[in-house]
Amino acid sequence: RTLEEIQDTIATIGEGCRELKRAIAKITNERDQSRTEITELELQLRDVRSELDNARFQLDKKASIEARLEEYRNLNTKQRESIEKADHDIEG
Repeated sequence: RTLEEIQDTIATIGEGCRELKRAIAKITNERDQSRTEITELELQLRDVRSELDNARFQLDKKASIEARLEEYRNLNTKQRESIEKADHDIEG
C-alpha cells in the first residue's frame, strides 16, 4: 500500500467516525428529549390522578349530603303528618 492509499483510508475512517459521532449525538439528544417528555407526562398523570381523586371525594361527599337531605325530607314529612294528625284529633 502506498502512503496515499493509507491517507485515503484514514480519511475515510475519519469521516465514518464523524458520521457515527453525529448519529450518536442525535440519538443521545433524542433520548434526553424523550426522558424530559416522559417526566412531563408523569407529572401530568400525577396531577390528573390527584384531580380524579378529588372529584371522587367530592362526589362521595355530595352523595352523602344528598342522602342526609332525603332523610331529613322524610323526617320532615313524617312530622308534618304527625302534626296534621294531632290537629285533626284535637279538632275532632
